[in-house]
Amino acid sequence: MPKPAVTGFPPLPARPRAALQPRPPAPLAPRLFADLIGKPWAEGGRGPDAYDCVGLVLEVAKRLGKQLPDYVSNEATLHAELAAGGDSLADLPRMIHPNVGDVVLLRMGVNEHHLGVMVDSCRMLHASRNCAAIIERVNSPLWQRRVMGYYALLSAAAPAKGPAA
Repeated sequence: MPKPAVTGFPPLPARPRAALQPRPPAPLAPRLFADLIGKPWAEGGRGPDAYDCVGLVLEVAKRLGKQLPDYVSNEATLHAELAAGGDSLADLPRMIHPNVGDVVLLRMGVNEHHLGVMVDSCRMLHASRNCAAIIERVNSPLWQRRVMGYYALLSAAAPAKGPAA
């Protein structure tokens, strides 16, 4: 004989098991950026063995089938343009919220700037003098006050491609 419910309420009906849903495809970032993580920093580095911040951004742009303006490829010109109050990334759409593949512009000093590439909505891949290419959160205490803007490399009309195998 079943025991009566202690609370006075009838037992809840059994919930049907949810059908197994297929997993969404793996995010773009790991496939696109994985081989760049850990690459050493080098002044003027354009790969494939070492990169500076600009070289890393240019490599990711190339993998996305995009070509950045020539002035972005010269780090000294980029810093001079930004220090003069210009916007060297003006050819790219400025974004309020970052997406995978967006370029993040960071202020490092009065006349020094840094670039990274967003691997998701809150983390960037970048290379700096102090470390090899690494993924870090843009909202960390080190970076959150340095973010100057996000610039879109991807558009809905252009599908992203992974690195050539």
